[in-house]
Amino acid sequence: MCRQSLRLLGGQGAIVAQVLRVDFVDMKMSSNLIDGHREDLQAAHSAADAAIEAAQAGWVGQSALALQEKLLELQGVTHHANNECDHHSTAITAISDKFQKIDEQEAIEIIRTRRSI
Repeated sequence: MCRQSLRLLGGQGAIVAQVLRVDFVDMKMSSNLIDGHREDLQAAHSAADAAIEAAQAGWVGQSALALQEKLLELQGVTHHANNECDHHSTAITAISDKFQKIDEQEAIEIIRTRRSI
């Protein structure tokens, strides 16, 4: 173990196991909440895009070009934000599922051990 790690552990040189508690329902609810935010974001940004596109008809020349470039930039931001929300939602669900599976397997092992005694 490096000295930096020892300092982070209070210089004791021993690692104390920490209890990790995972609430699968809370994780699923968090994932669903992120999905809801993504849907709200998409709806709001789609409405804004439509408003910009409707306004473009009255613009000409460099102004019209600048407005079109800005619209494309904003659509890129929307796409990125949607991807980030999707990534986080999917990751939280996958982690929750994995912990739930581990928890279920441990419960099965405890029952098997108890029955074998």
